[in-house]
This record gives sequence, C-alpha cells and structure tokens, in this order.
Amino acid sequence: MKKIIQLTGTVLAATLIGCGGGGSETKFEKPVIGYTTKDLSNPFFNIIGDTLKTEAAKHGYDVIVVDGGDRAETQDKQIDDFISRKVKAIVVSPCDSKSVGASIRKANKAGIPVFTVDLACTDETAEIVSHVETDNFGGGKLAGEAMVKAIGAVGGKVLILHLATADSCVQRVRGFTEVIEAHNQKNENARIVIAETLPGGGNQQDSKKSTAAFVQGNKDLRAIFAINDPSALGAYAALKQ
Repeated sequence: MKKIIQLTGTVLAATLIGCGGGGSETKFEKPVIGYTTKDLSNPFFNIIGDTLKTEAAKHGYDVIVVDGGDRAETQDKQIDDFISRKVKAIVVSPCDSKSVGASIRKANKAGIPVFTVDLACTDETAEIVSHVETDNFGGGKLAGEAMVKAIGAVGGKVLILHLATADSCVQRVRGFTEVIEAHNQKNENARIVIAETLPGGGNQQDSKKSTAAFVQGNKDLRAIFAINDPSALGAYAALKQ
C-alpha cells in the first residue's frame, strides 16, 4: 500500500533517499535519482526539482530533472530512459494520473522504487512507495471561501478553468464547488452560479484562450476560479486585454 504524505518536498527527498536502494557504485560515480515533472513552465515544479537536488546532494545523490511538457507520451519515454540508466529511484509528477501507471509498472518490474508528488497516480495496479501532496480538496475549499468573500453578497456568474486529467485539480474543483453549493443553499438571492467549466490546460496560453472566448458572450461574468497559478495568470491576461 502506498504511503501518502501531505508535507513538503524536503520530506519527499528524505523519504526516497532512505528507500533508494543499495547496490555498489563506482568510485567516481554518484547514485542518481530521476525526476520527471509535469511541466517546468510552472514554477511550482521547478521548486520541487530544486528542492530534490539540494536535499539529495546532502546524501551524495545526483538528481536528473526532465520536463514532461504536460505530455503523457513524453513522460513515458523519460521514465523508460530512467529505467535504462538504472537510476536508484524515480520521482514523478504525472502528466496524466491514469496512464502513467503503465510506465510505473515497468519501473516496479525493474526493481526501482517510484515516488509521486503533487499529482497522484490513480492506477491502483502501479506500486508507489509514497505520495507527497498538498491538501488539494482543502485548497479548493479555501478558494471557494475566498470567492464567497469576494462576491457572496451579490452573487453572479463564475467561470472555472479546469485540468480534468489531473486528480489534484479534480479535488480542488470538488472542494471549491462544495463551498459554493453550501453558500447557495443559504443565500438564494445571492447565488454564485458556475456558468461554465472550461479546459485551461493548467497553463497560461490555454487558459487565456478559454477565458477570452467565454468573456465575449458573457460580459456579466463576476469571477474566475483557476486551478493553478499559470491558469490564473492566463485568465488575468485575457481580462486585461
């Protein structure tokens, strides 16, 4: 059974170093940990990679960080490359929560421990040593509470910019909508209406495009809930234009 940790990247580094396998190394070669990210254009994943490098170095490990580019196919090839290099451990921020399971099973077969961070692998047949995550459902609830504080007195239309392929984003939207629904039950005359849920891709470009298209026919839009920082920045850029 995988262990779920809702703490920091430092905890992830310490955990995987402790489980990172033995084996003899050549005198001049450090053991290597491979980290494939969802998308390095998102500063969040850069922070994870930098933290892994810093903490691993304290224990004599090198960390290879590669960018999945938000493409499951690219990430699958990266995991295959880590396996062929015989890295001591693999850390994954999945581009696709379900499909990444097939690549993780390959690493399982090769005896390489796998850890996931931020986005969980939802394939129950894949063996994960531990998963480190934020409380995404709780984060979504906090966003909902902030939305109620911002427009709850009068209500109005809200747009959600989603990334439905990421389980973390699904949990954020679920937490957000739970708070909004609770508000609406108590405030019939100030309902916050989720007018539309559109794909934002978790990035600025797609979120800007979706927002710009929606605003054209919805000039009475009151607010937007974006599932991450790049999505919010994209939405802001569209509104500013």
